Amino acid sequence: MRTATVTEQMALLGSRPNPAMVGARFLLAPGRFYENAIIGFEPFDSLKEITDEARSAAGALIEEGASTEKPRTFIFINNRLEGSAPWTIKALIDARREVLRRRLGT
Repeated sequence: MRTATVTEQMALLGSRPNPAMVGARFLLAPGRFYENAIIGFEPFDSLKEITDEARSAAGALIEEGASTEKPRTFIFINNRLEGSAPWTIKALIDARREVLRRRLGT
């Protein structure tokens, strides 16, 4: 049984039970087995495979959270998503900065 992507889960009715909080866990890319991710990604010190769907979904959740009155957004990234959680998080921060930079026209 395939786990739905975060984007698919976000589209489900009732996926936002708390309007004051947004959150998701990004553990593995769709179709990837846990053991294969460990073998292919160790030592988890660099990005091995970019997962555009996950990054897009995380960006949408960050945007959604930022648009609330009291933003509380929790994005959990696992090393087994792209090879290095810290580098994935940095990429998400950089992407968010770029969105804000474009909005401000700088």
